[in-house]
Amino acid sequence: MPHDFSHHLGKPRASAQNPEQSGVDVYVTSAGLPLAGALVFLVVKNIETGAQHVHAGMANSAGETSLTFAPAEEKPLYVSAVAQSGTWYGASQKFNRRVEIECPPLVFDGPLGWWHKSVGITTYDPGRGQGVAVGLIDTGAGPHPYLSHVADLGAFVDGEHSADGADVSYHGTMMAGLIGARPDNNDHPAGIAPGAALSSVRVYEAGAHGAKADDVAQAIRHLATNVGVDLINLSLSSEKASDAQAAAIEEARMTGTYCIAAAGNTGAEPVGYPAALENVAAVSALGRDACGPTTETDLVFAPKDPVKRGENGLYLSAIGSYGPGLTCLAPGTAIASTVASQDGRPLYAAQVGSSDSVAIVTGLLAARLSTDRDYLTLDRTAARSDYAARTLRELCQPLGLPSLYQGYGKPNLAP
Repeated sequence: MPHDFSHHLGKPRASAQNPEQSGVDVYVTSAGLPLAGALVFLVVKNIETGAQHVHAGMANSAGETSLTFAPAEEKPLYVSAVAQSGTWYGASQKFNRRVEIECPPLVFDGPLGWWHKSVGITTYDPGRGQGVAVGLIDTGAGPHPYLSHVADLGAFVDGEHSADGADVSYHGTMMAGLIGARPDNNDHPAGIAPGAALSSVRVYEAGAHGAKADDVAQAIRHLATNVGVDLINLSLSSEKASDAQAAAIEEARMTGTYCIAAAGNTGAEPVGYPAALENVAAVSALGRDACGPTTETDLVFAPKDPVKRGENGLYLSAIGSYGPGLTCLAPGTAIASTVASQDGRPLYAAQVGSSDSVAIVTGLLAARLSTDRDYLTLDRTAARSDYAARTLRELCQPLGLPSLYQGYGKPNLAP
């Protein structure tokens, strides 16, 4: 299910049939053929509270499914669909009784995507990031042939540690690939920092749509104190603050570890937690005109408000959270990355959302710090973490947006 919804928009809800609901029939294709098994999402907004929710379904063998919503309570925003691997996502805001969505096949022209080039990476260097240790807290990672180097540190679930850190979804493998994928040819996208030492901790149960705050806090402590990573990638977000997470993040800072987290995918204020905490980088999703799989899909994720548009066709994505405390933007639309493969094939899928943006910033910062001798020789104290935070801010280039929508701007390795 290569979509960022479950990590930022709340729990997907199966559509319930009752007389008070309206229905939407969805037909999903790829290369003109029915896309059986495609995951389909109807994103709605609660009319009273403004909160966003997702109604989810799966296309049958004919590429069709039906989703329902309560028109008295919910306003439909868009319908999106994607295969579990092998296609771009598609989306539409046309709410006729039948919605047709095309998910083009994934086709790559080398190890670099638009997201690499947007942050100043123009060549593939398998050693980029070497000397920096990165921790990933997510749904697990792998298996995938391009992630065999990722250290599986098991899982923290319900306060207990287990040895099995394999991905129970798709999300963590995608984040691991964005940070550190090492393709064995030039046909698939590489990670931003494939040379970094990447470790993964799972904090999600199979089928769960959220991680427990205490489990995340325990994983942060483990990675910072026991493993000694330099950066922790937190591609997750919540409306609620957690004292346990705040304490763990401050402890991590005191041992030299800097945390980078997702601002959220609400398309509104405020920045979610733990990104909103002090001494955490808060990252939201950047888009670019004509970078998506289809024009119709681009329109769904492009902002309607012109104040969210910056220079050179770049913009704060329509789903990106923002507000005071936002650190930066990074590519978060039309992103492709690794997904778990049980048979050894190098599977990829597409995604949209600030989770991707976090992984790209984590990789980029690892790449930059790996060349900074002053940083690498610092003791593991708060000064080391603060140095990383300052480096990220210095890498950012303004995009011509108000700071509310861009923070310090977009980080870029190029001068």
